[in-house]
Amino acid sequence: MVEFTIPKPGRYTISLVGGFRVTGFYINIISPSQKAVEISEMFSKLKFYKNANLAVTYYEFEAEEAGAYSIRTITDKLLVKPSALLSKSLFEKEVPHSKLYLLIKEYASPLHFIFSLILIFTGVFLLLLNVCYLLYKLQIIVPTH
Repeated sequence: MVEFTIPKPGRYTISLVGGFRVTGFYINIISPSQKAVEISEMFSKLKFYKNANLAVTYYEFEAEEAGAYSIRTITDKLLVKPSALLSKSLFEKEVPHSKLYLLIKEYASPLHFIFSLILIFTGVFLLLLNVCYLLYKLQIIVPTH
């Protein structure tokens, strides 16, 4: 059993760092008020790198209160392979449990990411438009008729 602290109520994700192809990964979370926390498996498991280690976001949960939570992992049937490709992972060795760890972080909605990208592209477009206008006003760019 491992304890971790949630600084504020909200939605959080649990990622397994150390490999991409994960099977048999089960956990239980207990809140500071000793209630079982309802967790749900992510529909689309986000794969990423954390400090040059492979990782997959596996579960999400709603923390209703701040404080010390405890987590229990059930590793009896946990099997982790380094590759995300099924054809490659069939021939790979299992990642030792000692090289795996959990990463718990606040949930970041994909919509926020998409909205940020739209704002960045809009800002870059407006910047280029202003540069072209400035070059036109300085008569560096002269339109031909």
